[in-house]
Amino acid sequence: MQRSFLSRVVNLCISFAAVLSTSLPLRAEDADLWTALTVHWDLRQSIISLQADAVGPGAILLIGDSLIESFAWDDLSGCRIINAGFAGIWTEKLAPRVPAIVKATSPSAIVLLVGTNDADPRKPEDWQAFTSGYTEILDDAEQRGIPITVVTPPPFEAGKGVASLYSKDRLDNVIRILHGISANHKARIIDLNSKFSGDDGYALNGTTADGIHLSGKAQNQFREMLTDELAAVPHKCLAAK
Repeated sequence: MQRSFLSRVVNLCISFAAVLSTSLPLRAEDADLWTALTVHWDLRQSIISLQADAVGPGAILLIGDSLIESFAWDDLSGCRIINAGFAGIWTEKLAPRVPAIVKATSPSAIVLLVGTNDADPRKPEDWQAFTSGYTEILDDAEQRGIPITVVTPPPFEAGKGVASLYSKDRLDNVIRILHGISANHKARIIDLNSKFSGDDGYALNGTTADGIHLSGKAQNQFREMLTDELAAVPHKCLAAK
């Protein structure tokens, strides 16, 4: 009963996530937007706490933006998961939330996928804040002794959906910085961007549902990548029921 109710609430949040991530700009000076985003993020924080209570310690924690929030998975690699995705969030805003989430969920491993919204030219370009925020997330996991896998954001699919609202040049910079930070922390990395990119650097046809978010087929491919990756990560997870 509890799990069924939680699933319905999570699905409702995912639906709201789709609205936020595809129809709203990300400029914090837009008061109405900022209110909508922060209300959603706070709601998500509450849902994550419910997931933590229902699942218990030892799950795999998926954390990031709407790319994570849209994954309706109950388990991964035979392990229970907790979905800590926040639609519309960018790295600077995600970083302060991570320590409380990790403390509340006590995961056996973390998968981090954030950076797409840092490539939105409608928000201020602040690479120092991006680098600092991402570094803080990796530092927190490292200090707690929790293995973390960094995932690069997937490429945009040119001419499709909301992709035109985003900057490929800024996304390329995100990818470059992420590789550098991951190397400095000796963090494991899945280069989703490279995996799904064509020769022109844009997503292969059919990779996304709306120019940004992964299609069902691409989600399944990503899940297989994560399964292989987590099999190589030393951690004792909470087995899926």
